[in-house]
Amino acid sequence: MLIWDKQDAAIHQPEMRSDEVLAHVAKFIKPGVLFVTYAIAGNLKRSIKALGFTIAQVPGALEKREMLRATKI
Repeated sequence: MLIWDKQDAAIHQPEMRSDEVLAHVAKFIKPGVLFVTYAIAGNLKRSIKALGFTIAQVPGALEKREMLRATKI
């Protein structure tokens, strides 16, 4: 399963990337599920990692320089 967050930057709809929202979503994600986003802000990476994901910054697609790939462990 893959969860795709299409937002480019965390400044767009920051409430969707709050710790509370991320924690709520993480409760329903099973190990092995990927969460992918173009937003790679440090606070987002720290929050996702604290929720039990491994994270990797990978080359972006479609003219994007990089993106975040997180896997639930």
